Amino acid sequence: PDVGWGKALLAGLVLGVSYVAPLLVVLEFPLALGAALGAYLVALWALVLVAARAVQYWPLPWGPLAVGAVAVVVEWIDISVVPVWGTAQVFTRVWSAAPPAAQLVSLSGVLGLVFVVVALQALAAAWLREVAGRPKVLRAVGLLLLAVIALDAALWLLREPQSSVRVAAVGWTSQDRRKLGKRSWERTLRGLLCPAAKRAAADGAKLLVAPEVAFRVSSADEKRKLLAALAHTAKDLRLALVSGYFDSPARQNRIAFF
Repeated sequence: PDVGWGKALLAGLVLGVSYVAPLLVVLEFPLALGAALGAYLVALWALVLVAARAVQYWPLPWGPLAVGAVAVVVEWIDISVVPVWGTAQVFTRVWSAAPPAAQLVSLSGVLGLVFVVVALQALAAAWLREVAGRPKVLRAVGLLLLAVIALDAALWLLREPQSSVRVAAVGWTSQDRRKLGKRSWERTLRGLLCPAAKRAAADGAKLLVAPEVAFRVSSADEKRKLLAALAHTAKDLRLALVSGYFDSPARQNRIAFF
């Protein structure tokens, strides 16, 4: 059955709230910032659903593929026009254990992945909705997957790397921090980062990446001591080390590389 504009908007709002509410709880933003971010993200989800409603009933398979294109446009708005997330949307590999399967991302960034994932979901919905059109849907799914596989294979064969590096990504939860007692950069470094870094180095890692806001410093002296400690850790373990930290006096979210 045809979904009206009102239902499409309502579905977008419900989906947006369902996505945003847990995210805001985890991020623990100040009230005004959290409200603004929540309203922005809910509006984006509503835009996706309303725009998808405009194209999803096009003849098969173009409607579902157009839904994927709509999602790409909205995602581009999110990361380019109003770049709330900075570089947090950028990533190198989807599956580090199978880099040949992620070459599309190396070419298109997150937008190519968004198109493939959303278009496949829209095709699945069309398969459930339109029994008579199922052969067209299956052909479209097969051609889309075949195109991705062929592109991945071609890019991998043309750009196969001549060497590799083992990378360790470390992180911790709020529960891990609470176990340390009073929150400080020294305790986080000694109790969380250093043990993980030692295990990574023993496993052959050459590059270690810590979280975006792994540490917080409240003065210039604390910042100097933190950077010196990170530099010593990298030198001692013979690792390239990347770590984020928040400079509270300057209100800056920074990254340090050693």
